Amino acid sequence: MTDLLRGDGVTLVAAAVGLLVLVGAHRRGWLETGGVYAAVLVGTGVSLGLGAAALGMLMFFFVTSSGLGRVLHGSSGPPDEPGGRTGGQVFANAGVATLAAAAAAWLPGSVAWEAAFAGALAAATADTWASEVGEWRAGGTRLITTWRRVDPGVDGGVSWPGSVAACSGSLSVAALAVPAFGIPGFFWPVALAGVVGMLVDSLAGALIDRAHERVRNDAINWLATATGAAIGLLLG
Repeated sequence: MTDLLRGDGVTLVAAAVGLLVLVGAHRRGWLETGGVYAAVLVGTGVSLGLGAAALGMLMFFFVTSSGLGRVLHGSSGPPDEPGGRTGGQVFANAGVATLAAAAAAWLPGSVAWEAAFAGALAAATADTWASEVGEWRAGGTRLITTWRRVDPGVDGGVSWPGSVAACSGSLSVAALAVPAFGIPGFFWPVALAGVVGMLVDSLAGALIDRAHERVRNDAINWLATATGAAIGLLLG
């Protein structure tokens, strides 16, 4: 039985704070209405599976990623989500982490699934931070497959500022995972999971055809976070 089902006070408070954050995010245009519903489902799943600490990590990803986009691109937000994140984008970034949280609650080997959760979240954070910084900084972007110069924001493009942002995001989630789950050995596997997941996202972005772009982008995010989860599961 999970902390939330036992009525753990810390988890209930965290859930209440999370709901307030979602209401504020919707009012500020960070989330579409469908994104709010999706975020409630994701937050509930993570709370039931892993409790308040994991929910806090999820909130860290959401607030920093959404806030970074608004700081760098202005109140209108990033070019690819002018009206806020959709439900599909929420599930694409946090769906794998939610499945890992559920697995941690109901399947044997919960420690490994905790690492999978953190790895998926690290990959989502690394990729989002890299995208926001990479689109904001003009110049110096190269396609990961051929290393030719491309415009900032082009799928598969990488830059030094974006790469530094990706590593910072991944290391931040790894640092949160250690106290959240009480396992010091989580740090480097989770950090590695985040960076590799981001690289997989860039490679897939450069190689996969651009038809049905929204579905394509969401599928690539699923692939990146699944990669991060797999590395966390194997190494955690």
